[in-house]
Amino acid sequence: MERKTLPGIRVKIYGIVKELKNSNFKAILDLYIDAIYIEPVDKDVEDISISPEDERKIKELAKSADVLRLIASSIAPGLYGKHYEIIEKSNCITIGIWWKKKKKC
Repeated sequence: MERKTLPGIRVKIYGIVKELKNSNFKAILDLYIDAIYIEPVDKDVEDISISPEDERKIKELAKSADVLRLIASSIAPGLYGKHYEIIEKSNCITIGIWWKKKKKC
């Protein structure tokens, strides 16, 4: 699985759902997946092609003053609040730096 996917790429996870008992609250159980196999669902990054329409939309977004907010809100749209917005923006910047370093190699 190493280096075959990027954050945001959909994967199928085959494994066993297990309980993690919370010592503070006996009635609340946290669930986790003990993964046995992970399979990418989306195409590999190198296989993705950008249509002229998509390219035009990307260029429009790049000119936008609030492009970071737009991208950050698309990462986890179900999260609300000022603190989550800061975390989402920092994740976008981290992914951007990582992608830039990867392209140089």
